[in-house]
Amino acid sequence: MRAVRAAGFDDRRAVYKRDRIQDQITWYTRRAEEHHGAAARWLAAAAAASVLGLVAAGLRMFATIDVDLLGVAAACASAAIAWNQLNQNRNLVSAYRVAARELAIIRDRIDHIDEAELPQFVADAEDAISREHTMWLARRGALRI
Repeated sequence: MRAVRAAGFDDRRAVYKRDRIQDQITWYTRRAEEHHGAAARWLAAAAAASVLGLVAAGLRMFATIDVDLLGVAAACASAAIAWNQLNQNRNLVSAYRVAARELAIIRDRIDHIDEAELPQFVADAEDAISREHTMWLARRGALRI
């Protein structure tokens, strides 16, 4: 850190751009994709359980199956939907994509600032990162005001 602070303006700006802003963009993009995949998997599980329930209902109606598999399939579909909602996968996908876009705009602007503007620029960038973290805490119920 001392070496970075002692470096010239262009080097400090490049380090901040690469090691802080780009790192955060990568993290938010990766997490958005992970939550997108999780949401899709849970939705597919709910759909599959629903289809299996319909098949089970048809088998019970036309065959001599005496087990209520429709109820089991409906419970599984409901559980998959509830789990997806509980984890807020879709909300997190949106929030993380917005944060990544905002940070990409910040990253693109950093090359056009001068040394006098860097402290305020960094403060604004850190506010953007902090804003998403605060929203994440609020969604999790961990934020106490």
